[in-house]
Amino acid sequence: MNLSRARCTNHEARQASGLCPTCSRPFCRECLTEHGGRLSCASCLKRAAPAAKTGVAWKKKLAAPAMLVAAVVFSWFVFYVMGNTLELSTSPDRPAPERAEPAQGERL
Repeated sequence: MNLSRARCTNHEARQASGLCPTCSRPFCRECLTEHGGRLSCASCLKRAAPAAKTGVAWKKKLAAPAMLVAAVVFSWFVFYVMGNTLELSTSPDRPAPERAEPAQGERL
C-alpha cells in the first residue's frame, strides 16, 4: 500500500503515516502508539493488553497478605522458641534430675 495516498482509518482528513503491523490498516501519527518497541493502533493494543494482565493480577493482590501472614507466623515461631528456651533455663521451679538408686553393695 502506498502511504502517500492513504488516509488514516480514524481521521479521513489526515494522511496516514504508518501501518499497524497487527491489522495492517493505515493510521496517522496521532493514532499509532509505540508499545514494546512496536507501533500499534489503539484497538490492537486493547486486544493485547488484557491477555498479558490476567495471569498476574491475582498474584499481585495475594502477595501482600501472604507476606503478612508469613511474617506473623515466622515471628510467632521465633518468640515461641525463645520463650521456651528462656523459661527452661531460668525456671526456679524446675525439678532436679532424679538420681538412680545405688545397687546393693555399691557405693555412691
